[in-house]
Amino acid sequence: MDAGARPLSVLTELENPEMHDVTAVLVVSPRPDLLNRAREIFTEWDNSGVLARTIVVICYQVPTLNHQALTDMLIEVVAGRVAEVVGLDYEPILGDGTALDKAAQQRFSQNTWAAISQLAVLTTTSTVSR
Repeated sequence: MDAGARPLSVLTELENPEMHDVTAVLVVSPRPDLLNRAREIFTEWDNSGVLARTIVVICYQVPTLNHQALTDMLIEVVAGRVAEVVGLDYEPILGDGTALDKAAQQRFSQNTWAAISQLAVLTTTSTVSR
């Protein structure tokens, strides 16, 4: 779920005991304005215990900006508070905002496929520590 979407509105659902086997995936962009908006989400999810079973995906949305310093800071802040952190480099196919049909997916970069594969492994019930 996009950190800018509605993560606080689903928090109550994620807190339910029957949802404790669900791995939440929170996508954030390493931009100062977006990180400031996401601060409340991280705080509330942490206070509720949901953040500890959450995978944070750091996703670059702009190809020309180097957000490595902010990415490193974000990883430092959430390390130990989340289940895992996955980095997703800027992907032109995703950046285009067009349909993700099979042909588009076949044009993903190797780094994108590696991040997607890592996320797939991490979201299986047997791999994320709870």
